[in-house]
Amino acid sequence: MRKRTQRSMDASNVKHSVYTEIREAIIHARLEPGQRLSEADLAVKMNVSRTPVREAFISLSKEGLVEILPQRGTFVTKIDLEDVRQSTFIRESLEISVLGELIKMITPEQIARLKENVAEQEKSHQRNDYIRFYELDEEFHRSLAEMSGHGKVWDIIKEIKVQMDRVRLLSLPIPSRIAELIRQHFAIIQALEERNADKARETMVLHLQYVTKPSEVQEKYKDYFIT
Repeated sequence: MRKRTQRSMDASNVKHSVYTEIREAIIHARLEPGQRLSEADLAVKMNVSRTPVREAFISLSKEGLVEILPQRGTFVTKIDLEDVRQSTFIRESLEISVLGELIKMITPEQIARLKENVAEQEKSHQRNDYIRFYELDEEFHRSLAEMSGHGKVWDIIKEIKVQMDRVRLLSLPIPSRIAELIRQHFAIIQALEERNADKARETMVLHLQYVTKPSEVQEKYKDYFIT
């Protein structure tokens, strides 16, 4: 956790900053599934009062990232594979619709932008920088929505994909994982360039199912999951 000085932040930003930092730590498994969280310890580590930490716990409980149990404490939730499955289904439906619109209108300039993004993904893979790859992956999918004229779709996807992201970030360090995701991104671009709607749809479905395929991760981190 990043320690703050009281002067470094305006009071109005403390609440959001604390919430964001704890949320990111959970999604990236720096705070592990099933781990008990101490309001007091986190407040000390982040150099804030306990109030914004408590408020963050309440917000995160609404997102399904922490569980507040009276008389027992607050815990990072384990990853619910049924939640992942349903979120993947919703995301598939939205992103397929995005591709259906985009394929009618995509320009050579937009194709070039997508290719540039994937080229940067390859560079991050060569550096073994999976966090940067994750950021570029997010940018790739957000760009698809924005290019289609339906940028708000990405806002909806962000709200429903939190458990998917937890699986994704556990899986990215697995050898060959990123290389396959990059290959799939190129296949999506190729389908758009060819204006092949069936290929675009099939590739996106396979891609999203691969992204959240939990088998290898579940075997490695058995205690992190609810099956």
